[in-house]
Amino acid sequence: MDQQLIGYCRLSDGPRTSEGFAAYLDEAVHERAIPGHGELALEEVVSLMQGRAATAGRP
Repeated sequence: MDQQLIGYCRLSDGPRTSEGFAAYLDEAVHERAIPGHGELALEEVVSLMQGRAATAGRP
């Protein structure tokens, strides 16, 4: 991914897959996890943000 396309990011974690779109939306809104407590590849996102500010989401 082109680093210039990312202006900022807000990190939260969660499951890598969901059981359908409704479950995905519910998890995205109500079930966010603390970074490092889920299955997402946050290290890849952070590596793209080198030299830029990244803000971690609230638990």
